[in-house]
Amino acid sequence: MKLTLIRHAPPIVHGICYGHSDVAVQSVPDHIIKEFRDQWLAANCPQIWSSPSVRCKDIATKIAGNENHLILFDERLRELHFGEWENVPWSDIPRAQLDEWGADWSAKAPPKGENFHQLCFRIDNFLSELNRKQAHWIISHAGPIRVILARLRQQDPTLYFETPIPHLETLHAP
Repeated sequence: MKLTLIRHAPPIVHGICYGHSDVAVQSVPDHIIKEFRDQWLAANCPQIWSSPSVRCKDIATKIAGNENHLILFDERLRELHFGEWENVPWSDIPRAQLDEWGADWSAKAPPKGENFHQLCFRIDNFLSELNRKQAHWIISHAGPIRVILARLRQQDPTLYFETPIPHLETLHAP
């Protein structure tokens, strides 16, 4: 199975905790959309998978052009849910809560949010349903992309937590 992974455009907001929340992103230049569309068409992918977050949905819609019926929006491709921390400035989150979460971020969740293992479960479920004989294009977020890369390389996803995932670049896996 060949996957092409794209992370959404860079967000405009800074210093705010967000995962599931929709946040504004920088506009994507037309030449980048054209490059992605040409690559997608050349890959002969039957569809584009996308997180339903606006920051991913926007680029998927632009790449697909008049072929929007070929976009499959999948909740499992959303970023980690930060629960009560969503849209809160990082500086306003109580230090004790951040320290507790940071001590075991893969198993502990922010209040009313999800932990990293839950994100991994979502992505494992998504990957298990892909046709292994087809190429797939996926537009998502850093967290899910890290898990996808780790799973396809048969490695522990926690080792990828700090792996940089650039915005608006194609990553290929495996």
